[in-house]
Amino acid sequence: MRDEEALGASFLAYDLLVPVSKAPVPRNTEFTVGWEGSRAGVRVRVDAYVRALDNLRLPALGDRPATGAALGDPSLWEVASGSAKGVETSWSWITDAGFSLLGSYRWARVSRTVGSRTYKPRFHRDHEFELGTSYGRGASSWSARVSLRSGQPTTRVLAIVPIEIHGTGRTELVPLGGEYNSAVLPHYARIDVGWRRESRVSWFGGGSIVPYLSVANLFSLPNVVGSFVERDYTSGQVERVYVPQLPMIPFFGVEFRF
Repeated sequence: MRDEEALGASFLAYDLLVPVSKAPVPRNTEFTVGWEGSRAGVRVRVDAYVRALDNLRLPALGDRPATGAALGDPSLWEVASGSAKGVETSWSWITDAGFSLLGSYRWARVSRTVGSRTYKPRFHRDHEFELGTSYGRGASSWSARVSLRSGQPTTRVLAIVPIEIHGTGRTELVPLGGEYNSAVLPHYARIDVGWRRESRVSWFGGGSIVPYLSVANLFSLPNVVGSFVERDYTSGQVERVYVPQLPMIPFFGVEFRF
């Protein structure tokens, strides 16, 4: 469990298991229909589903859900519900020449209801496309992955009101939002690449050593996960500033197996 509406949940990947101390117990009901076929090394699968989530424990939205703590005490959260429906497709193509291709596309509609408020959760993306490819020749292998996703939901800013803080002489900018999570952030795009080379060694009775190199988010695309309002005190302009998730990050290392 975690507060998915908190902005911190986009930067910290974790799962917190907490027992439900009293009824009602969370329930998931799902209906799925699918089809799968293959021919000449190509495999395709399509699944459609409808899901109902009942007796969830979710925090109340409050005035500023994004600034809430990602972790919380579920015993203080409200009993809530949710729903989801969508289509998931996947495909693969593997050749004898060492080339393989894997891909998927997902479309979904998701909602959560807490009290009298029904909203689209902030972590949801309507469209998600993934494409990965690898090529092996000799002891080396190269790989690349492309990920394209629609933007996460966000609350549209209708107006920005300066409010004087009593007794300080300062003013604070307060954004007035529209319907919660009714707008979307810019889309997500990311490219990862990697290289590996395996060599046999005689150490410790025989084994393999594999140096590898990979780069996440090759072109350092911004991929925003949230935004906030900021004033430039030099020009007096007020603008919306996007919060990026992940810059370009290289990884390298060596694996040894024996």
